[in-house]
Amino acid sequence: MSRQSELQKLITNLRLSSSDVADALGRRGCPTKAKQISGPSATFVGPVFQAPAVDGSNWLTHKLLAEMPEGSILYVDHQCAEYTGTLMDLALVGGLMCEYAYFYRRAAAIVVDGNVRDVEELKSKGIPVWASGSSPIVCTKTPTNYTFKLDFHEGVAVCDATGVVVIRKKDMTPYLEETLKAMGKREESWFKQLQEGKSTFEITCEK
Repeated sequence: MSRQSELQKLITNLRLSSSDVADALGRRGCPTKAKQISGPSATFVGPVFQAPAVDGSNWLTHKLLAEMPEGSILYVDHQCAEYTGTLMDLALVGGLMCEYAYFYRRAAAIVVDGNVRDVEELKSKGIPVWASGSSPIVCTKTPTNYTFKLDFHEGVAVCDATGVVVIRKKDMTPYLEETLKAMGKREESWFKQLQEGKSTFEITCEK
């Protein structure tokens, strides 16, 4: 079993939240301000398949989507050779792409580090989508040769009501596995102490 699969199984079995995983990463690991905009209230854990939009075009995203393995968490970000405010306001994906990713490519969930459109459609179909915002104006489909980055590809994403955390491939270490296990025990201990009458200051601040 790969380390990616081991981490995914560990997080699922321990029922860790995005907050727990962020703590295990030293309060890091969140590449996006995305919030859940549609889909069931649940925790989704899975391998990241990154399909960026580039310079105001989601041509590459469309192309890569056809290669996404079943069970992946699709992660779409917007990469530009030069930052332009107008381009960053565009929706990176819409209802058609999300429906294809979820129902046909069998994505576990969709995370968009940027805007989406067709929000009502996404909600009505129950597609689990996290996004930073929404816009009715979508990207073009112009082919691009820009050298894109896959910083989060083959990572592990944890998506819940709080937000999204991604464990990057380079951070998948035996130390992180042990830290995640400790997080499960810590949560159990903290709530037990709370029930015993201790304050949050006593539990988390006093050594």
